[in-house]
Amino acid sequence: NPGNSGGALVNMNGEVIGINTAIATTNARYQGYGFAVPVNIMKTVAADLIRDGKVRRGYIGVSIGPVDQTMANALGLDKAQGVLIQSLVKGGAGEAAGLIERDVILSIDGKELSQPNELQGYVATHHPGDVVVLKIFRDGKIIEKKVTLKAREEEKTTVQASDKGSSTDEERSEVSAVVNLESLGMTVRPITSDERKDVGVDKGVVVSDVKPYSEAFNRGILSNYIIVEADRREVNSPSDLKRIIEARKPGDSVLLRVKRTDGATVFVAVQIPKK
Repeated sequence: NPGNSGGALVNMNGEVIGINTAIATTNARYQGYGFAVPVNIMKTVAADLIRDGKVRRGYIGVSIGPVDQTMANALGLDKAQGVLIQSLVKGGAGEAAGLIERDVILSIDGKELSQPNELQGYVATHHPGDVVVLKIFRDGKIIEKKVTLKAREEEKTTVQASDKGSSTDEERSEVSAVVNLESLGMTVRPITSDERKDVGVDKGVVVSDVKPYSEAFNRGILSNYIIVEADRREVNSPSDLKRIIEARKPGDSVLLRVKRTDGATVFVAVQIPKK
């Protein structure tokens, strides 16, 4: 049905249950999987448009990620549950409520969470000024936080041009000091002063290579990512990271804080492979 995006999705009784948005296809003559916005979200959006002329959605102001068993082990959870706070928006509702990085949101208003989209979908049905109650796992304890949702502001990104010159002899020597973390399938090297300036970090090591299908590869670590922490300890050199990794037993999980090439800082849990 070409051209039906934005049209009604109806059930066998003729009741509207969603708004069509997309199909999984490479051509316009495909019949198969389709995607639609659920009617509950549609009702909320329509009410906002009628009343305010725009959509008003609440916003916690956090970047979140899933919690699988490896991540749960690294955080001290007894099972995979909730969603992990990777970072907070400065001045956002989450920061104002006292949320911090590494918090795991177990539930919102009594609704248990297991995937990030569950939290996003719930918050999207609320408005700025609404209060939600979060159950949080933090450092082995369960706490509650009341969060007053804020409106999402337009985010402005400023890209600063790089003014790199050639590396000094000292930096070239540092870059050559590569450490192979064989158990994880990756190698790391010291970060240069130019790189620290470019990405806005004052510590860390650069991932110089990742072996395909290794533990690091399977956990989403890529070349040129910067590892700034391991098990909540600063990483200032490849030897720092090597000591932390080698101190763990096979089967243990290690929580890494990683600066990705897109500028985002995230937590990645890796498991020391069993021999």
